Amino acid sequence: MPKCPSKFCDSMNPEDANYCGKCAMDLRLSEEEVRNRDNLYEVFNELFRMYNEKNKEKIEFSRSMFDYMIEKHGATIAIFMFNIGEDFNKDKKVEEKKSELPKGGLYSLFLDRMKELKPNSSGIIRFPVVFEKLCASFQITKKQCWDILFMFRDFGLIEIVKGQGIKIV
Repeated sequence: MPKCPSKFCDSMNPEDANYCGKCAMDLRLSEEEVRNRDNLYEVFNELFRMYNEKNKEKIEFSRSMFDYMIEKHGATIAIFMFNIGEDFNKDKKVEEKKSELPKGGLYSLFLDRMKELKPNSSGIIRFPVVFEKLCASFQITKKQCWDILFMFRDFGLIEIVKGQGIKIV
């Protein structure tokens, strides 16, 4: 029985398994790819540890959730993580001087623009309003906007209400 190649997992798996039964790591990945994912997962955990300390929250993602987001969103997740990390590392004095600038890049700006939208009485921002504001602001297609909305949903930043709109969590 082969051991999972991830340094975060010690699970033994059947010979014919394609995925680890404990952490859901794809066992067919090369050593380099496993090492890269482990390093990215380590950075991801550190960023969310800092986020939890700063915001007095308890947000955790399992390794299987992390791998799912990597499979689904690819490099987009790395860019998003970089933007989050940038927010934690800014000097307060520089932040005060540049308070009119967006914090942390395009994804933070995207989230800020969503927060500007007015929800209805049930807290839902209708899809046409979301697409009108965001697609026009960032000059992106509706499909690209959907990709970012799904990524934000996967991070737990928004809820997508089927057939209606979004709720900012």
